[in-house]
Amino acid sequence: MNTAKRLYIKSKDTPGIFTIFILIVLLVIFSNTSKYFFTGDSLLAILLSASTVSYIAAGQFMVLLGGQFDMSVGNVAAMGGVLYSMLAVKGLPVPVAMAIALGFGLLSGFVAGVCVSRFNTNAFITTFAQLQIYRGILFVLTGGSTISVNPNPAFRFIGTYKVFGFLQMPVVIMIVIFTTFWFILKFTKLGRAIYCVGNNAEAAKISGINVPRTVTFTFLMTGFFAALSGVVFASRVNSGQPNLGATYALDTIAASVIGGTSMAGGKGNIWGAFIGILVVYVIQNGLIMSGVDSYYHYIITGLIMFFAVLAQTEKTKK
Repeated sequence: MNTAKRLYIKSKDTPGIFTIFILIVLLVIFSNTSKYFFTGDSLLAILLSASTVSYIAAGQFMVLLGGQFDMSVGNVAAMGGVLYSMLAVKGLPVPVAMAIALGFGLLSGFVAGVCVSRFNTNAFITTFAQLQIYRGILFVLTGGSTISVNPNPAFRFIGTYKVFGFLQMPVVIMIVIFTTFWFILKFTKLGRAIYCVGNNAEAAKISGINVPRTVTFTFLMTGFFAALSGVVFASRVNSGQPNLGATYALDTIAASVIGGTSMAGGKGNIWGAFIGILVVYVIQNGLIMSGVDSYYHYIITGLIMFFAVLAQTEKTKK
């Protein structure tokens, strides 16, 4: 009993510990419901399906850590993929097309960051307005149709190349992103500034931290990595998808919260967010392989997120 109690207390005090427990339980459950679930190919497929959304989850985690959130990420991803595909179809070199698509993500994040940090606009309203604007632009550009790209090895490289012959490039990018963010948050002045701003923006300002610049940086990250997500996904499927990312904002917020990130800002662990996105996609893939309608993953993910937020609220009150 004492050991169990100590583990419970540790899980409450260490973001991500409870999430690892949830992930292990889900792996055990789905391994028993489908004999094909716990195999090397299946687990690699889960990592691949989670990889592009995980880029956005990393950016969303940074924004949440700074006390804000970004609702536009899904349509930023769609815009990134569509721009990348359209420009490639028009004959622009692939690196130029990619740079323009990623530049759009940076611009989107910069606009949101400046509005929120300099003009004190509400993050939800600002980024939701961006979402609506990008949705309109997407349908003006594409008419709602997929932008197919002629077979082009350079276009498909970032989404399909396999490192060591088995590890897909999107998964490698995911590992690099999360490792880089972990290093920034743990060992740099910028990382400490993000935590401070999320905890108490006024106190951070008094202590000499440039709060607007720090907040803008977090939005730059979520915009850039949302666009990168769209680019990599377009490369994988060889087309730009204007309907991509409808649930990305909620999925990435859910992943961070499930991973122990506080909705109030200032508390969280980047690896907790990583485990959180794995939980979301293990549920989705596990239900499909078990013969259950994949739409149930919204219910299960929502319930897990609800109890994660409830646990945070109870702890805050105590």
